[in-house]
Amino acid sequence: MSKKMKIVFIILLVLVLLTAGFLICILSGCGGWIPSVSYLQEPQEIYHMEAGIIKEAMEFQHGADCRITYDFENPEYPELLAAYSLESIAGNGSEFEKAKALMNEFSGRLTHKSDYQNNSESNALELLAYSLNNSNRGINCRAKAQILNEMCLALGIYSRKVWINPNSVYDHDCHVVNEVWDTKRNQWVMLDITNNHYWVDENGKPLSVLEIREHIANQKFPNHRIAPERPHRSGA
Repeated sequence: MSKKMKIVFIILLVLVLLTAGFLICILSGCGGWIPSVSYLQEPQEIYHMEAGIIKEAMEFQHGADCRITYDFENPEYPELLAAYSLESIAGNGSEFEKAKALMNEFSGRLTHKSDYQNNSESNALELLAYSLNNSNRGINCRAKAQILNEMCLALGIYSRKVWINPNSVYDHDCHVVNEVWDTKRNQWVMLDITNNHYWVDENGKPLSVLEIREHIANQKFPNHRIAPERPHRSGA
């Protein structure tokens, strides 16, 4: 090897070692002295960015219509109603008000665990037996939405689960919520039992999933979301 080649080799070796040392320093947590820059420092900036993403994707792709069926005759519903006093908790309001009361009662009593492996059967009785009032047995948003869905159906309320997916090739996560049909308002209303939230417009009208999407895209929300009163944590 010529002298020139040896010098080049040594320089490359030094650069590799320096780079490796730099990466080890960062990964081990001792790189706090390195300045970092955040381009989205405020929640409002994130809101504007996400609103713009949705605004550019308001039109849906064409596809076949799917018929949704609602199971009001499940043989487990009488047991579900009796075991958790659902009729008493729901009260005598509209479908939305009943569903909101259920969400408010059970949301805080179900611990969240995003990496829950769906190791219980996906029905309300099994999920409640597994997780209700048990902080060591959390479940994910899909399982929580299943519980609220069956509770509403057991009370004769049209309810469905809705998967909300991000418009990003880099984000493969999703969030599952419920929509219930409210006869009084003649519309679907979204309920998020995971966060104990529902969304309203500037006049306080509860919104459906698609209405929320349209409001975010056009930045119509003075306040992004509203939660019902503090969830109960009593046993059942």
